[in-house]
Amino acid sequence: MADFTRWGYAIAEALGLGGKRFLTAYFNNQNKSNEEAVSAHPVAATVLALMKGRHKYKGTVAELLKDLELIALKEKINVHVPSFPKAAHMLSRRLKEVKSNLKQLGIVYDIRHAGDAKVVRIEKLRSAKLNNEDKPNNLNDITLPRKQLQLSTKEWIDLRDPIEDEI
Repeated sequence: MADFTRWGYAIAEALGLGGKRFLTAYFNNQNKSNEEAVSAHPVAATVLALMKGRHKYKGTVAELLKDLELIALKEKINVHVPSFPKAAHMLSRRLKEVKSNLKQLGIVYDIRHAGDAKVVRIEKLRSAKLNNEDKPNNLNDITLPRKQLQLSTKEWIDLRDPIEDEI
């Protein structure tokens, strides 16, 4: 997606629309997609409801499952779908499915072994906001995984990976 973002920014600049305008639209769309993914996943939606009005949660995975079931009933979230876990070990798997979605909404968790049980800690990040504060503002803020290109929008942009040219 970094390539798409860089190209989209460069094209918007070349068309005179403005790269920042492209980034704003792109990240707003990304936020909407994430919110839809969370609301469609019963575990993610229930964790989000659990964290309303609190900053931290700590308990065993089995305790969390019971708490999530209670909250799901209160919030009218369907627990009778196959994706809602029936056992604690499945809750760990379901949480992994939505880890990045929850993180994007400012909720992080970790699960650790503590004796004969797994303990889960869920925390709402203090800077958690559903806006674009942490998003790049210009082309040079967008980084690619293998290399960072420092280009201005007026330069020719060759984003091909040199390894691809050798194949």
